[in-house]
Amino acid sequence: MRVWMKTRQSRLPRSFRESRPQFFILWYNIHMAYFITLIIGFALGWILSSQKRKISFISKQQRDKEAGKESIYGLLETNHPLTNNDIEMMLGISDATATRYFEELEKEGKVRQVGETGRYVHYERV
Repeated sequence: MRVWMKTRQSRLPRSFRESRPQFFILWYNIHMAYFITLIIGFALGWILSSQKRKISFISKQQRDKEAGKESIYGLLETNHPLTNNDIEMMLGISDATATRYFEELEKEGKVRQVGETGRYVHYERV
């Protein structure tokens, strides 16, 4: 069998026999570099897209919160005074959310609370 292989190889031109292993090594290295680059690209794309989704979700929550506070501030301009229950019904938000928005508006100095506790508490624009 070796004799056949030897004669078979000897029929090929000498330059091809000598360059074939180098060509294969070069081809292999180039394709491995492309493959590794492809894997790294997919990994980076996945990481960046997951970070973007997290950021966009948080920024959406912040935008919604700011929009809710601006809505309350706008309603206080037209309707004096407003209670927590009024805001819940008008904006369709929960009691805790309305309370939190009013507290934040109070800290910002845009709204003041009239009354201490109970159902007689209302808010006025400063």
